[in-house]
Parts: sequence; structure tokens; C-alpha cells
Amino acid sequence: ILISKDPLNSAANSIYGSKKNQIEVPSNTLSFAFKEYNISTCAFLKMDCEGAEYDILLNTPVAILKKIECMSIEYHEPQFFGIKDPEYTIANLKTHLEKSGFSCVINKRKKYQGTIIAKR
Repeated sequence: ILISKDPLNSAANSIYGSKKNQIEVPSNTLSFAFKEYNISTCAFLKMDCEGAEYDILLNTPVAILKKIECMSIEYHEPQFFGIKDPEYTIANLKTHLEKSGFSCVINKRKKYQGTIIAKR
């Protein structure tokens, strides 16, 4: 996967952003990690992935998400990263998590950013 390096803030590196300063890094899906490492349950998953939370979570099968007890997800409004996919919305993310058995609390911290706490 290609990551755009933020020249001012390494915590803001993202798969979205400028094509300048891109580096290739190895990556895997949650499904791969759960299967490869034989993870039957995960007590807590923290996500801070600078816009990739939609791509990661909306493409993770419900069967994998059901193995997770609690998540803290930093989210960004898709338009902050220029994401145009109409499926990538906070509402769709919340619905996907609820279909996986989570109750979700959304805490908006800034106009474009917040956290989702998803618990069973």
C-alpha cells in the first residue's frame, strides 16, 4: 500500500493525500491478521488510521468483527481527505458496526474528526 508522508506531522501520514512523498509499506487486512494469527477473540482494538477506517472496517466481514469485544476508532469526515466514495460515511460505518453486534457512541471532537466507541 502507498502511504503519503506528511512533511510536518508524522502522525498524519495517510493512504489519502498528496502523491508526493509516498512510500510503499506492507499491509494486511483485519481478516488476514485474525486468520494468520489464529485470533479467536480480541478484547480491545484501537484504530487511528487517518481516513482508512472506512476502507478497513466496511470491508471487514461481520464474522471477523464479531470476534472483537470493544473498539476505539478515531474517525475523520471523508471529505477531510477528499474521499468521494458515497458509501464512506459515519452513518454507514455505525450501521455496519451495529449489524456486527456493537452498540456505538460517537463523540465528535472537531468539525471533521471524532471517536467511535463500539462495545458489545
